[in-house]
Amino acid sequence: MANIKLIGTNLADPYYPEGTLNYALASKFKAIASGYSTTFKVYSGSISGSAKFAIYADSSGVPGNKLYGDDTARTISSYGWQDVIFPKILLTYNVDYWLVIRQSVANIACFDSESGGSIISGSLPWANSWPTTLTLGSPIADYSYGLAVWGIPYTPGIIGGILPNL
Repeated sequence: MANIKLIGTNLADPYYPEGTLNYALASKFKAIASGYSTTFKVYSGSISGSAKFAIYADSSGVPGNKLYGDDTARTISSYGWQDVIFPKILLTYNVDYWLVIRQSVANIACFDSESGGSIISGSLPWANSWPTTLTLGSPIADYSYGLAVWGIPYTPGIIGGILPNL
């Protein structure tokens, strides 16, 4: 079964690089399909560095509980869209989630204006693990980071609600 975008930006090439070491950058998106994540995508404005990725549930317009946080530094080695293998997390259609990145150098994540988007950032030391709940600054409306999660579509009942052997 082919991977599809489950959640993330509609921007083809976000323009503005942002962020520094010891900051988390988060973008809220509504899932456009239900499915199991396989790949976390980031639009990179830097040619070298590392990033760590997480998904948080939405809690009244800000990041809530952690669904998954990967504390492994993933190498980002070129400009443009980069794919990072991500564990199988079930995301549900029409539910809001926060995709979050921490970067080892400035400007790995890029952002741009996107109607309906929401971004937020705040201090989170690189060496720390992803916290159970994420407390950052205040959301800024109508912007999105170049983040997306792709995966395998899921329709309840088709596979009996059990994670398929993928």
